[in-house]
Amino acid sequence: MTGVQTYALPISDQQQADRTDAVWIPIRERRSSALDGSDPKLQPRWILDWAPFVESLLSRRKAGAAIARLAAEFHEALARAIVEIAERCGQDRVVLTGGCFQNRLLTECSVRRLQMAGFKPYWHQRVPPNDGGIALGQVYAKELQTRPDRGGRSEEHTSEL
Repeated sequence: MTGVQTYALPISDQQQADRTDAVWIPIRERRSSALDGSDPKLQPRWILDWAPFVESLLSRRKAGAAIARLAAEFHEALARAIVEIAERCGQDRVVLTGGCFQNRLLTECSVRRLQMAGFKPYWHQRVPPNDGGIALGQVYAKELQTRPDRGGRSEEHTSEL
């Protein structure tokens, strides 16, 4: 394709980690408010404060920074935020799922950073992380409900997945 620029970071993982220390998305703990009427149990515990990061990207783009470089920094910063959230959760296993993980660069950055930080990441490899994966999960959940050995009725049992 013409007109498409790619940006590869020709440095080691440690150099990349050191180099992007300044590329950061602040994370703050959510404070529930009775004024918003929402159920605190259904709200996220932590919130990524995107505003300063996006403003920085936009001003740097105005100053002539390469789009590919800014895109690489965006993915790395989001992967760093994923690691920080994992650290705050205190779990060693992290599941990466949802439509945003169709983005190969984001998935690879996140997996690499999680592994460098000592986490065990899990990500989609055979089933899509988006609606296709949800549909398969729904079929599997229904299958489990109808299995006689799981309390389901045998006449509804269809097949093994």
